[in-house]
Amino acid sequence: MNNQAVWPTQHIGGEFLSVHSIFRTIQGEGPLAGCPATFIRLAGCNLQCVWCDTDYTSNVENLTVGQIIDRVMAKPSLVVITGGEPMRQDISLLVSALKERDHYVQIETNGTIYRESVDLLNPHFVISPKTRSIDKRFMCCYTEHNSLVTMKMVFGENNFPSQPDGRGGVPDLLLADYIIPLDIGDPELNKVNAHNAAEFCIEYNKKLSVQIHKVAGIP
Repeated sequence: MNNQAVWPTQHIGGEFLSVHSIFRTIQGEGPLAGCPATFIRLAGCNLQCVWCDTDYTSNVENLTVGQIIDRVMAKPSLVVITGGEPMRQDISLLVSALKERDHYVQIETNGTIYRESVDLLNPHFVISPKTRSIDKRFMCCYTEHNSLVTMKMVFGENNFPSQPDGRGGVPDLLLADYIIPLDIGDPELNKVNAHNAAEFCIEYNKKLSVQIHKVAGIP
């Protein structure tokens, strides 16, 4: 596993954000799986995971918060801010503007970068750990059963490559609310991953989350 930093955390700005794409889709996994959503995919990540299946580096635009809002559905809806790693940029102004318009804001993060200015706005953090370096402030909220923090982890064949210890195993996976089968692009091996993930959920009383958007063939 190669989880080295490749994009520095951005501590400046807030009015301008580096954006990869904005699109309407279905939230494919986690606590709101199946819900229509607008995804705001921000550019860059502070980690480099060898199994990552997401493009967050091409066609990058520097947009104002206003320009981003103009591309989001006017009617209140689910808005997912994701990446890459969205918390590497100061997204507090964006989150505030979305919530002012009554959107439900979900932030998908690896949990390594905490911003109090974002936390104070009470978005729904969905943490998918890729390293043991999860900011303790996220973990404090999570272990205290804060309803706005959800944990999901990926379950792969033979090992669990996205888990905090780099090797995986039952102790780390037991932290998760949702278990997601690892997609490695091979249909047969993916079936094995899905079966093993389901068996794990049955044994340890966890929730299985299959990536609905991929089943439906949409982004």
